Formats: sequence, structure tokens, C-alpha cells
Amino acid sequence: MRNPDHHDRDGLRTPRLALFLLCLLVAACSGQDKEDSAATEREELATQLRSLPYVSRSKVRQENQGLRGVVKHEDERSHAGLNLYGSMTHSRAYLRDMTGELVHTWNGEGLLDERQSFPLRGDLDAVDGISAPGFIVAELHGEHLLAIEAHAGLVKLDRDSRPVFALTNNAHHDLDTDREGNIHVLTGVPRLVEMTRGDVVIIDDVIQVVSAEGSVLSEHSVFEIIAGDPAVHALLSESLDEARYWFEHLDRWRDAKIEMNPAGGASIKAMFDLYDEAFVKRTRRLRRSHELYVLLLTPADVLHTNTLEVLDGRADGLWEEGHVLVSVRNLDLIAVLDLEAGRVVWSWGPGVVSRQHQPSLLPNGNLLVFDNGTARGRSRIIEMDPARGEIVWTHGETPASRFFCGAMGGVQRLPNGNTLITESAVGRAFEVDPAGRVVWDFFNPDRGYNPFEEKPAEETIESIYRLERVATDVVESLYH
Repeated sequence: MRNPDHHDRDGLRTPRLALFLLCLLVAACSGQDKEDSAATEREELATQLRSLPYVSRSKVRQENQGLRGVVKHEDERSHAGLNLYGSMTHSRAYLRDMTGELVHTWNGEGLLDERQSFPLRGDLDAVDGISAPGFIVAELHGEHLLAIEAHAGLVKLDRDSRPVFALTNNAHHDLDTDREGNIHVLTGVPRLVEMTRGDVVIIDDVIQVVSAEGSVLSEHSVFEIIAGDPAVHALLSESLDEARYWFEHLDRWRDAKIEMNPAGGASIKAMFDLYDEAFVKRTRRLRRSHELYVLLLTPADVLHTNTLEVLDGRADGLWEEGHVLVSVRNLDLIAVLDLEAGRVVWSWGPGVVSRQHQPSLLPNGNLLVFDNGTARGRSRIIEMDPARGEIVWTHGETPASRFFCGAMGGVQRLPNGNTLITESAVGRAFEVDPAGRVVWDFFNPDRGYNPFEEKPAEETIESIYRLERVATDVVESLYH
């Protein structure tokens, strides 16, 4: 424990993604011996998948054109409730009923100024996928809303959007509360890792424990915890080696990014120039959040922890109450951490899942996981038994149920046994029964923000990072 003082272009420009990967292949191969280049490039290209951006807007797929709001609702088969999600383009959160009608809105615009004060503000907007400008996650806790503006901070709002606190702590991806009401939240911290073949700068994911009033109580480095675990150490070392290699060939990385997003090419170059000033020449000092905005465009994101859940101690004694479940996306790793002892108590995932999101503990002791399947090109939802390490249920394996969400994504098991799935990049959330039948289907009514076009020629939709079904009685006081 340390003293507290001490973000998918799925469905958008698919040809550019292919060009991006091809560019990496051609550029890196030119400097490799022919005898080992094929194997090396396969490993490096797999690593590049971790940089798939978390875009806030995408083109609407042909089969989804014209679909907005609730397009299917089987009242007797779906689980009743209200649907909560954050806007990825504005600091707002929305609560909608099962028909799609807007019930309540929270507005946190202007509470955090990290993006507005960034020295290359216009360039940050033009570079897709660095950090969503809105509330990537929004969750209700009692009568208050907790929301994360990615890599900027954590805010707590009352029902009228008045801030209880706005904490500039570089929060990202996820949060949860413990029995005492303290908030556990993922934050990003630049970290220099010393290696025998050369040091490398990474983004460390630090779990910050925050009081209900917004005071930081403690911090726990995910990197330090997993680096000390023999079962995970090899995975981490490989990821660090790949990051070091690409930092040594950063021009190739930058050029490939530009090939992927030529419209933002000048902005990408400006961001890499800023990286050179701040991290190589050290002629410019940046705020912590601004350092992260720059590093997110580089190979520094070796962990990419995207989920955090404080556990209640179930699962046959595999872990204890207060241990924390995390998903470390870029290692294909799901793990349970003892923060106080600084150790991994359980882990699973490599070789089974690919760039997963939102594992959660079910009442029966199993884990529910959104397996993005980025390396396979096909996503699925899995329920697995952590005691046996076996998958006991899936959705997305049959031709009729197949879908693909290469980055982002969310999943929630509902009290009636149905499963709510967020297909983030296409702005969709849908509910399936245990047999896989879709009983509720929702598409984001918002088109989303595009920094390049005032009037896009093609139909667009705003991504939904995660949509959560909440009980109606939990939020009755918000609108009665």
C-alpha cells in the first residue's frame, strides 16, 4: 500500500484498421532478419490490438440503419427496471425506462477541466480513442450518482446534479463501493519501469480508495501486485518487452497511427512531438492527466485494467470479503487481489479470453465475463466456475447469436436469470434469456460527436460504454 501523497473503432473505418495492422507488419519487417520475422511480427501485431481505440461515435452498420431507442420489448420475458448509462461525448448520465423514455438526466459539465486545459486541446479531440470526453461510467449509489470522466477524474452528484465532490484523480474505466461506503476507483499513473535491456515508461493502474466525502484514503498499484506473482510475472515481462521494443521504434508506431487515422494525422504528429518534449527531452512539464493523454497514444498502456469489483467473500473460500476483482485487458487476465497484503489470490484467463471486460461475481459464486474475442474476431459472454476454472454457459457461440465488439463492452446478470449485454461500439444494449433469445433491444438515440464533420454524410451513433439495469424502487426518489 502506498501513501496517497506519494479508452473501439468497431464498425468505423474498418479498412483503416486493416491498413493500420498492415502498416505495422510492413514497417517492422523491414528491420528484421527474414528467418525470424514472421514469428516476431505475429507477436507484435497481436500486441498492437491493445491499442484499438475507445471511440465515442461510429458509423451505423447497414443492418442497424434507422434503429433508435427501444426496438424490441417483450414485457413478460424481460426484467423490469430502469436503464442507466453515461454519455461518451458529454459529462452527462441518462436514466431511461424500458420503453426508452427519458426519466432523469445528470449534468456534470464543467466540473473537471482536464481536457479543456490540455495544451493541444483541438488535437486531443481530433485523435480518436485517446480518452472519451464524457462520462464513460455512471453508477447510482444511494441517492447519488458516481461518474468517471476518463483519465480526468471522479465526480459525485446529487439528484439535481449538484456536486458533492469533483476529484481530479485521473480516474478511468470503473469504480465500486465497499460496505463502509468508501469508493474504490481505478486511476492512471505514469511509471518508469527499470529493465535490464532498457527502462520503459508505462501507465500503471492504481486502485484509489476514496471516502464518501472525496478524501483519498489509500492507493494500491496493480502493477506492483501482479509483478510479484509468479504465475503472472511472465505475461507482464512479455508485455513490457514489447512496449520497450515499440518505444525504440516509436516513429513506426506514430506513422502507423497516422495511416489508421489520416484525417487526424497532423494532430497525431503534434501529440507525439509533445511526448518528445515531456518524456524524452524533458523540456516541458505537464499535469498528470495531460501526461496520460499523451501516453495513451504510445505503447505505454501495457496493463489497461478496465474493471474493479469489491467482493463479498463467496466462491468456496477462494477469496475473502474486501478482496478486489480486476480485469487486466492487455494481459487477457482476470484476477482477485488482496490490496492490504499486496498479492494475487486467484487468477484466470490467458489463452481462454481475449481483451475481456466487466467480470462480475454472481450469487451462485460463478463469474460472468464479457469476452471481447478481439484476437478471434468474435465476441461472447461466458459464465465460468472459478473453483474448477471451467466455462459453464456461453452466449454468442451459435451463428444466430454471434456478435463482435472488439473493444469496450459490458454484461450484467439480471435477477430473473436474463443477461443484459452492452455492445458498446455500435451503441447497442440488448437483453437475452437463458436460451439466448433477445427479449429487449435498445440503440442509442444520440448520433455522437465528430470533430471532422459538422453534417456527417453517413448515419452515426454514439457508443455506450456500459448500460446497467437498476431496480425502479431504488431510484423512485429521483423523479417523484
